[in-house]
Amino acid sequence: MVFCGIDWAEEQHDVCVVDAGGRRLWRGRVRHDPEGIAQLRAALAALEPEPGAVMVGIETGRGLLVGELVLAGYSVYPINPKSAERYRDRRRASGGKDDRLDAEVLANAVRTDRAVFRPLLPDSDLAVEIATLARDHTALTRERTRLLNQLRSALLEYFPAAITAFALDARSAQAFLKRYPDPAAAARPSVVQVARFLRAQRANRDADARAVEIVAALRAPALRARPEIARAKARLVGALCAQLLTLRPAMAAYERELEHLLKTHPEGEIFLSFPGLGVVLASRVLAGTGDNPDRFASGYGAYAGTAPIVVQSGKRRVVKARIAAPKHFRDAVQQWAEQARRHSPWAAEFYARYRSRGHEHNEADRALGNRLLELLFDLRRLGRTYDEAVHLANIRAA
Repeated sequence: MVFCGIDWAEEQHDVCVVDAGGRRLWRGRVRHDPEGIAQLRAALAALEPEPGAVMVGIETGRGLLVGELVLAGYSVYPINPKSAERYRDRRRASGGKDDRLDAEVLANAVRTDRAVFRPLLPDSDLAVEIATLARDHTALTRERTRLLNQLRSALLEYFPAAITAFALDARSAQAFLKRYPDPAAAARPSVVQVARFLRAQRANRDADARAVEIVAALRAPALRARPEIARAKARLVGALCAQLLTLRPAMAAYERELEHLLKTHPEGEIFLSFPGLGVVLASRVLAGTGDNPDRFASGYGAYAGTAPIVVQSGKRRVVKARIAAPKHFRDAVQQWAEQARRHSPWAAEFYARYRSRGHEHNEADRALGNRLLELLFDLRRLGRTYDEAVHLANIRAA
């Protein structure tokens, strides 16, 4: 058995291999390309012919390099960068940093403490695709939020009436501002023309009444920016609206594909049976848990950051929130708890009970998220969907 540490970088990776006693067997630098990966595999094969006996420590759990390592049959241990930094401090208290040393530190961390790390167990191809799409959809959602914030900021500088007239996240608002980014031009269309425009954008609900409100807001007296500023900002607003309009169908296509894949997944029905889990949020939770049954032995709470930690020293004992957790998974569980309270009387009562004990909103949400994850873990092992009536009956029996 040999232990390999890889200090990951974009173009090249420093690698160190040690034996069970910590003696350095090989050290090198490989490029991030097929030739470099082949060089790494050849070096490891010369030291240990059995791929399953090669333990690899690396500071990431995703990417092309990690995929190649898993495909080669190595046991890969993603190590949190904070944990790696603590191991580095043991070797160099001065705080100095060297990529070759980092690789050796990772190798020795796996050699001495691999029992405390979670090996990277591959999920099914379907789960990997769902997880990738879910992460990319989340990135697009954040990009849309960023663009909307920019749009609002730009309008405040020269055209605040548009913020009063429209809900900026609506497609009809973005299409209108793309066509009429200038305040004077936006005030010209009549009520009939605006109503016709709204219907063309499929904003049919109360189109006539909304048109009256929009025209009144756009023609109301307002502060005016200097013409040169208005022209410049109008150009920016048009560009932002064009990007937002392009994002909308792309995100809808993502959601349709996620729905198709989730319904195809053997456990998709279990996820979608839970209150508050729609297609997108269920996909994000599945991305966090994976579908390899050997990955989690007792539950998901510690990994998601919902299970609290205890800090004890002498007579002092404090229960604190767990900070070290994958942000994308922690955020998904928090949103799940928020949605579950709106769709499940049991979840709403659970949250209210925690609040009545003096807990803050975030603490109650974390406790509810932790309980939902416990239920998910148990039902996946049993292969059953969630049924609120059964769950309430179990609570009464307990």
